[in-house]
Amino acid sequence: MRPALESGTPRWRRRAALGLLLLGSAAAGAALFLTRAGNRPPERHLEGRLGGKVEVFDAHFVPALGGQTGLLRRIYTVGDGRLLVDLTAAGRVRQLTVGRERSTNDLWQPDPGDESLEQARRQAAAWLPGDAIHRHSEPFAFREQPGGMRDIYVSAALGALLPADVYAQHNASGPPGLCAVTYYQTTTGGVAFYLVGIL
Repeated sequence: MRPALESGTPRWRRRAALGLLLLGSAAAGAALFLTRAGNRPPERHLEGRLGGKVEVFDAHFVPALGGQTGLLRRIYTVGDGRLLVDLTAAGRVRQLTVGRERSTNDLWQPDPGDESLEQARRQAAAWLPGDAIHRHSEPFAFREQPGGMRDIYVSAALGALLPADVYAQHNASGPPGLCAVTYYQTTTGGVAFYLVGIL
């Protein structure tokens, strides 16, 4: 028969204590990682995204041929589509329009290359601030007709770098940090193009 005690402590208690110690160490490490991630400078959440500096876009994307380029707007070629970027006076991105050439100019008319709402949502996530939190989704009207779906988000980093006066200058109701992806959809639900911008 094996002894129940080794060095005065039952084996199961030693194992339980060791397990709790390891679990506590793992939890402390995870908490430290999350704290450091949460303490990132706001700019890190916006690089190459809504609210970021236009210089990053200029360095990574090709200007569209014949595209308008100026202090407040850029047009880039992205894959088989176009990226139109509207800027604040300080050179930060306030809105991105993502689209491509279609066989029809009527946004309600389906086109064979239109993406589904789910596909467009996956793509749009790359343009949102890295800390954006989804609040809700709602349909919207365009020219007194159903326009599509709008997903509303909030971003602390965006709010820190685009203050209330910037929102007001661009007729965005805010509060600072509020942003949205607006999907313009055809009669069959495909996405003709979408906007990512302050709201």
